[in-house]
Amino acid sequence: MEKKHVWLYFIGGLLTVIAGITVWLFIATNPNNAKMANLKRMNTKNLALSSYYQKQTNSLSVEGELNHISDTNINVQNSLNDVTKNLKSGIDLVYNKTKNEDDYSKLKSTLPKLVGNELSEQLITNDKPVLNQSGKKTLTYDKTDDVVVAFGKYDYQSVTVPIYVAVDYETPKVATSEKGNRTQSLKGQDLYILTFNLKTKKLSLDQYVKGATSNG
Repeated sequence: MEKKHVWLYFIGGLLTVIAGITVWLFIATNPNNAKMANLKRMNTKNLALSSYYQKQTNSLSVEGELNHISDTNINVQNSLNDVTKNLKSGIDLVYNKTKNEDDYSKLKSTLPKLVGNELSEQLITNDKPVLNQSGKKTLTYDKTDDVVVAFGKYDYQSVTVPIYVAVDYETPKVATSEKGNRTQSLKGQDLYILTFNLKTKKLSLDQYVKGATSNG
C-alpha cells in the first residue's frame, strides 16, 4: 500500500509538468490571440510554482504528505480516473457522436451528467448549429483527432485539482464551390481549463480558449 501511495505522489508531480507542457504547446500555435497571451502569463506563473514545488519535494516528508490524502478519506487515483473517463466520454459525445440537430437537442439532458453544468454549457454553445455556405445548418465538430487530459498539483486544503483538456478536432466538410463538387474541412483546437473538487465531485470551468483553425 505504501509503494502504491508513493507512486501516486510521483505521478502527481509528473502530471503537473505534463499539464504545463500541454498549455504551452497550445499557446505556441496561437500567438496572436489576446486570450492566449493572458494564458501564457498565467502558465509562466504556474510553471514557476511547479518548479518550486518540485524542488521542495526533496525536503518534504512523503509520508506526511500522503497522510493528508488518508485523512480526507478520498481515493485520489480513483477520483482522477473517474473524472478523466467522464471528460473523455463528454468530449466524445459532443465532438464525435453529435451529427444532427436531434443529437444536439439531447445534449442538454445527457451531457451535464458526465461533465457538470458549466462545461456542458460551454460545449453546447461551441457546437451550436449554424448556417454554412450552402445554406444548410451544420454543427461545429465532426470528429476529434486527439484528446489530452492532464492534471495540475493537487491542493490538499481545498481538495481540488486543476485539469487541462486539450482537443484537436476537425469540422464537417462543406462545399467550397458553387457546384458543390469541392468540399473542405477545417482543423482546430479547443482548450478547457477546469477545477475538480474531489470531495464534492464538482467540475468547474475556469477558462475556455479557442485556438486558430486551419485547412484540413
